[in-house]
Amino acid sequence: MNLLAAVLIALIQTANGRPSAAWPEIASEPRGGAGNGESDAALVIAIEDYLLVEDVEGAGQNAADWYRWLARTRGVPLSRIHRLNDAELGTA
Repeated sequence: MNLLAAVLIALIQTANGRPSAAWPEIASEPRGGAGNGESDAALVIAIEDYLLVEDVEGAGQNAADWYRWLARTRGVPLSRIHRLNDAELGTA
């Protein structure tokens, strides 16, 4: 399973209240780790303020943690990591 698919599955499970056991500890993971992300790309979407469903507090911080993990630990080039938040998506 590629990294993007794993992240999407983990996000869906977390949104449904079932945290995945396979999540890396991204908030405190040290620089330099798994590597091998030089040819990867990622889109990290952080929505906290939903219109019709319960808000997700901390989604912005979670996205920042993933961004940092993808860049520092996984080695994904910064130019290939894109992050969107509520304001950029027009939900705020």
